[in-house]
Parts: sequence; structure tokens; C-alpha cells
Amino acid sequence: MKALRQIGKRNLNLNKKAIDTATEIKTMDSKSAKWIASDALRELTSEKVQKRLSKKL
Repeated sequence: MKALRQIGKRNLNLNKKAIDTATEIKTMDSKSAKWIASDALRELTSEKVQKRLSKKL
């Protein structure tokens, strides 16, 4: 999941796709998958990451 978080911090397009993927993973029937996906979503949607990505435009 670290790879998903790192890819999602490259640009806004990849961020959106990584968020979509993490959201899908969160629906899996696994407590660990849900926890990891929630952690990734928290980071990828954070104000800090979003602000940095929007400056790259």
C-alpha cells in the first residue's frame, strides 16, 4: 500500500486514481485491507498533499 500512497502523490491525475483504488480496497472483506486503505485515503486526501499537488499545475 505504500506504493499506492507514493504514486498518488506524483500528480493530481494519479492522486485521483489512487484515491479511487483505495476506496475500492476499503470495500474488501478484510480488516487489514480496510485499515490500510483508510490510512492511504487519509494521506492522499490530506490538505498538505492536495495543496502541494495543486501547485504543480
